Amino acid sequence: TLGLTPTLTLIPYAAMAEILLFYSVLALLWPIAAVLVLACCIYNLTGVSYKAQTFLKAAVYLVKSKDKKWNSIPDPGKHLELFKGAAVQRRTIVFVRHGESTWNETFNKGKHRSALKFALGFFPGLAKAFLVEFYLFVTGQFDSWFIDAPLNTLGQSQAQDLAAFLAKPPATPQEHAAVALMLGEAGRSVLVSSNLKRALSTVVIAFQERLRRNAKEQIVILPCLQEISINPDTYSITPSGKAFAVPFTDKVSDAADFEKIYAAQVDLSESTGNKTLDSNGIKRMQAFADWVFSDDRGAVIAGGHSLYFKAFFNEFLPRGVEHTCKKKKIANGGAIAFTLAKAETPQGAVYLVEPESIQVVFGGFA
Repeated sequence: TLGLTPTLTLIPYAAMAEILLFYSVLALLWPIAAVLVLACCIYNLTGVSYKAQTFLKAAVYLVKSKDKKWNSIPDPGKHLELFKGAAVQRRTIVFVRHGESTWNETFNKGKHRSALKFALGFFPGLAKAFLVEFYLFVTGQFDSWFIDAPLNTLGQSQAQDLAAFLAKPPATPQEHAAVALMLGEAGRSVLVSSNLKRALSTVVIAFQERLRRNAKEQIVILPCLQEISINPDTYSITPSGKAFAVPFTDKVSDAADFEKIYAAQVDLSESTGNKTLDSNGIKRMQAFADWVFSDDRGAVIAGGHSLYFKAFFNEFLPRGVEHTCKKKKIANGGAIAFTLAKAETPQGAVYLVEPESIQVVFGGFA
């Protein structure tokens, strides 16, 4: 990695090489730099135009969205007797949090660096991020450092750590059951991901062996898993129904065969585009719970995001239950398994995360 700032989580050198060459040419030819930039924009007009619209939409969303504001659902704990009935349906779900992203690298200290190192590196890191962003913009790439922020090198390694864990012999019978399910070796299960690239790439890396063994299996993109936040990094850069472009940080990584899996093993049938201004966290969480039980797919292994997962546990666990998952985020690259139950009432379906079913498979909470 390039030592441009005092941070441990820079993007791969190979990803920076082309960008550095671009700026070197501009520096050497500075009198005509504006003309060169304009020529790049015209040549890549379709991509530049789409990126400009996306930035504008993300800015509007930042100002107007109420994504984190909603009225909580009624306490699932009030229906405990109902969930003991024979008609109750149950599904195993595994939440897999994405690895660290470029946005995290720029704006979050994390546990891997001291406050001093983060403070000293913040403005140089921010400058680097804007330089990369400008390059991606004028070259018309469907990619960004800030919007739909991809994995950085640390994030890729965190997903690799999960893949390595899944590849080793389980330590306990309970762990064996969870790992066998996640690898597709026991029972039926489906891989899903939010429509943000860092979540998709995490699933690609962590479950690449499963995907290699089952060449026809696909990762289903579910916009209802999109992160709960107004920040630009939670705004998808991929148009509705369009193929996902491999992020610039993954193109130069050997953590997985991203090009192959992105092209052949991503299911876009549910990819309906970005969250809207009238959406919020609870609407998407309810939509996800509905989707889980909308067909008999078996277990659901979901690549997603920390705030979404924490909010899900707060909404669907009984209010009186105290658990770490209500207070802390799942660690980057971590995996938490649990059972989601569904019961019917005259007012409609109600859902419950069964407290005793929560299992830390890997990584725990941060």
